Amino acid sequence: MKLELNETSFLKFFNINKIDIKNKSFLCAVSGGLDSMVLYDLLYKNKVNFCVASCNYRMRKESDNEIKMIRSVCKKNNTKFYSKVIKPLTENNGNSFQMIAREERYKWFNELMFENGCDYLLTAHHADDNVETILLNLIRTTGLKGLIGIPVSKNKILRPLISFGKDEILSYAENNRLNWSEDSSNSNEIYLRNKIRKNVIPVLKDI
Repeated sequence: MKLELNETSFLKFFNINKIDIKNKSFLCAVSGGLDSMVLYDLLYKNKVNFCVASCNYRMRKESDNEIKMIRSVCKKNNTKFYSKVIKPLTENNGNSFQMIAREERYKWFNELMFENGCDYLLTAHHADDNVETILLNLIRTTGLKGLIGIPVSKNKILRPLISFGKDEILSYAENNRLNWSEDSSNSNEIYLRNKIRKNVIPVLKDI
């Protein structure tokens, strides 16, 4: 049964996890994509105490415009906004660009959380991301631990959209007339996750 995403159903995540949202402060990671712009909107409409952080790797042509869009929304709503350009990274010590970029991103997030006294980091991972991750882990034979997927919460990181699917998130964005950016790299099947998203997930949903 699908869950309708709205301001009330969104808050259930915090109630279930016993987080007093009115007396905590948060750092929200916003990329400018559909999921994170919906997360931002829900936080804003629920009058949550939060600030926004956006990384720019300048690996895609739309990256700078995404930052401008996020900054504009934050300025309009009087939300504290931080952005950082992280220069393109090459593979190093056997680590992929994605892994190195993630490490740099979360290192910066932790610094911002300390500076602003934030209690938690919020990311916009959702149910479809979780399915993709589990399938990736199956392919990579990571064992039982990998079948757990994306944790709801871990190390002060919360994922309040994890129970909602992409369809529910898109419906919310359209109903609330939100603006977002489409990541051009999501169509590049050089990445295994994209192959799963485009070729496997639709078949599973049909089944």
